[in-house]
Amino acid sequence: LDSNLRDPVKATVINPTDAAKLLDYVWQHREDDYKFSYACMIFHILFYFGFRRSEILGLKKSQINLTKGYVDITGVWDAENWTFRSETKNKGSKRLVYFDPNGDAAKVIKWMLDYSYENFPASDYLIAATRGKNPLSPFMFRKIVYATYEILGLAKIKWSKEKNSK
Repeated sequence: LDSNLRDPVKATVINPTDAAKLLDYVWQHREDDYKFSYACMIFHILFYFGFRRSEILGLKKSQINLTKGYVDITGVWDAENWTFRSETKNKGSKRLVYFDPNGDAAKVIKWMLDYSYENFPASDYLIAATRGKNPLSPFMFRKIVYATYEILGLAKIKWSKEKNSK
């Protein structure tokens, strides 16, 4: 495959006003429905920490220390092999990421942990699938992100009418 034949893709970065609007919206609606709860968790983790999707999906409740104010990234969710993998993108990817234990991030993370323990007690993962013990699927992760953008008028999505599986 010749990469020169591909159309170049220009990334559109969300502006600070729209980012604030998005975070406020998902926070205000976090208890409305489990999909809004997922959106709240995903977007706040992206905002506060900038983690990769595989890091977010692989984030276990036990890796968060509210008292000392850190998240311990020890691995990633390997969507291709459907397993947690302790190998990361590079050696520097295994890290402690600190937050103010008395700040806004701690308040949001505490809500995430409380929600996850209450709704998905059998799963080790912070953003757990609605069934089983695995994290949310990458497909549902993308769907939540795109649907949230669409609700806020930040994207126009042409949704497929076909099912994800047969």
